[in-house]
Amino acid sequence: METKNAFENIKIRSLVFWMVLIIMISIFIMDTLKFEDPLFDVTFGFIFYAIIVIWIIWKFKSFKVDYKRMVGKFPQNYKRWIVGIVGIVALLIFFSVGTNWLLYYPLSFIFPSFVSGVLNDTDFYTTASTAPPFVYNFLIVLTGVIVAPIVEEFLFRGVILQRFAVMWGTTAGILASSFIFGVFHADLLGAFVFGIFMSILYINTKTLLVPIACHMLNNALAFGVGFIWDGGETATTIAQFQSDIWSGAIPLLISAPFVIYFLYKNWPKKDAKLPYFS
Repeated sequence: METKNAFENIKIRSLVFWMVLIIMISIFIMDTLKFEDPLFDVTFGFIFYAIIVIWIIWKFKSFKVDYKRMVGKFPQNYKRWIVGIVGIVALLIFFSVGTNWLLYYPLSFIFPSFVSGVLNDTDFYTTASTAPPFVYNFLIVLTGVIVAPIVEEFLFRGVILQRFAVMWGTTAGILASSFIFGVFHADLLGAFVFGIFMSILYINTKTLLVPIACHMLNNALAFGVGFIWDGGETATTIAQFQSDIWSGAIPLLISAPFVIYFLYKNWPKKDAKLPYFS
């Protein structure tokens, strides 16, 4: 089963079933024990990624999936790829700013309270009742910058992309796995495109290390921007957001052509082999 059969037999719906069941039980227990933020957020994040890791280990062992073949080796011309990774991440962050505006600007007229909450949401804590806030902030950053990129790339690119590509073909596998990736993130459009980029990088480089490195850098920069943004003294009002059209439109207009060009030049061919079978 160390070939195509592994991805023919791995059922993604089994992960969904176990995640829903265990998360519902965990939320019930934490609610009963009256876990409050930030303890709830940290605990929930740990449970969420722990379930995925356990499921991946279980399925890989059941179907004899070779970790080394899935991960691959970092490209030999690593200096070129380091520069490329920085450039790709910068482009995607710039594009994400635009897609966030594209998504939330029309919503701000329909659901102003919801959009206001999103705009002024914070990643960091300044007070906590059960431990010093820096402990929770450290754990949140550790999870977001190290744990999440590794686990999510193994799941979405290593397993789901190749599972769907075996079933429906490479293009459908890229789009379907990236859509699911986008659904799991607040920035649906930006995360969808991010997932497509990571899928292309994985298929073209034959190594999971490149998308993992991109994902880590992307999340690190996002936390850095969030830290600076959270340090502001005033909240962003809906009126300010609606009047500041160009801060979102300009990044989108500038970055979109480069995103389209990258996809056009690097989209895998129909006969491209999946990384695991290369």
